[in-house]
Amino acid sequence: MSRFWGVFWVDATSAETAKHSFAKLGKLGELEATLDAGKHWLSNSEEPWLLIINNADDPSLYVQNLFPEGERGYILMTRNPNFKIHATVGAVVFGGLEHDEALNLLLRAADTPRPWDSTVESLGSKITDALGYLALALVQAGALILRRICGLGDYLDFYNQYTKKIGVRRTPISPNNEDQFAVYATWEHSLDALNCNHTDAGPDAVQILSTVAFFHFERIRVDIFSRVLTNTHQERQSVDKVPFSRRLLQSCWSRIVPPPLLPAFLRQELSDPDHFRIRRALHELSSFSLISYDGNDDTFSLHPVVHSWARDRLCKGEQAVWAQIALNVLSQSVPLPPNDVGESHETYRRDILVHLDLCLRSCPINVLNYHASFGGLKSALLLFQWNWASVFRHQVWTAAKCGYVYLERGRFADAVVLLGKTKDALIQSRGYDDAKTTEAMLALARGYWVLGA
Repeated sequence: MSRFWGVFWVDATSAETAKHSFAKLGKLGELEATLDAGKHWLSNSEEPWLLIINNADDPSLYVQNLFPEGERGYILMTRNPNFKIHATVGAVVFGGLEHDEALNLLLRAADTPRPWDSTVESLGSKITDALGYLALALVQAGALILRRICGLGDYLDFYNQYTKKIGVRRTPISPNNEDQFAVYATWEHSLDALNCNHTDAGPDAVQILSTVAFFHFERIRVDIFSRVLTNTHQERQSVDKVPFSRRLLQSCWSRIVPPPLLPAFLRQELSDPDHFRIRRALHELSSFSLISYDGNDDTFSLHPVVHSWARDRLCKGEQAVWAQIALNVLSQSVPLPPNDVGESHETYRRDILVHLDLCLRSCPINVLNYHASFGGLKSALLLFQWNWASVFRHQVWTAAKCGYVYLERGRFADAVVLLGKTKDALIQSRGYDDAKTTEAMLALARGYWVLGA
């Protein structure tokens, strides 16, 4: 790497994440935060650079658009073998580690005291062989041994149990996926250890993992979760300031409608919510090597394969539920005007944009038709109507918040779709003269004006 003036990474999970990566390069070069600016900065560098385009698995991605012009740069693409057609110096397929490297990684991850005798090396060699010498699986196995969930001697017994467990629900896979299957089995073991934790931290950690499976895998801000607690707490406090009759009505309403679809640790009804509960859960995930924490910007990331496993382990119905929970977490973390003023809120909306894109891809927002659902006597049970009214209200505010994020970040085409749904729903349910309807119409008009519509 010393031959390069700089090494730069582009996340090509989607066209949007690639734009975001190049935008950061443009900003680094003191240019505009755009894809073209990032490419221009590299193209005009007089020193040799290396650009690593990672996670380029999307076949619809027009990867040529990501190549800066010029002759001073080198481009390394990972993940998708179909992109070998763009190679000018060949392609390399990386497999497992060498035997000694794998053994050393396992025993160091397990913090096995040196010197390692022949018995330790023999037990370790059996584990490395079973895990295909794959670094991810070996680190995970070492974490389990380090935490005394199992030992070197009985690790393979536990591992074989979990291969059978996930083998029952897995679909037939090609030989190319056998390595991935081996890694998944080690993580299933860790997941059960977390679920069996006798404190809240273990189950909370599992719920965080299931939530972020529908975010992007990099730079997940910790305060996404703490903002939900703060915003929910502030909403409860604001209820105390309204007249008694309205508080009484809201109290009755809260007992009838279902609770918000959020992770358990974000549904705390304490007067002083425990924010450190989030930190304790993240510590558990980090101790099992399932996330990596960055203290510089208080974010955490998952390895792409961990991220894939976190979603793949869920059945289809569970995926639908957790995708909705992930979207709820993001929308609950975003305040609407006038509570969103300040640079910190602007930075926050920018940082969650890539996560919001992926959430909406898994869980599009559909708002109930108000007249069709609530007009006339559609149900003999008032309770049933109230529950549906709660769902309707939640859909409207989710669309409003997501549309607002897109509007503030300059994604006007996406914004007008969601704000249009918000406006229509508010007109139907509250009428044209309501203040919230007017706010939605003004926001929508702003989006249309910028688009020239």
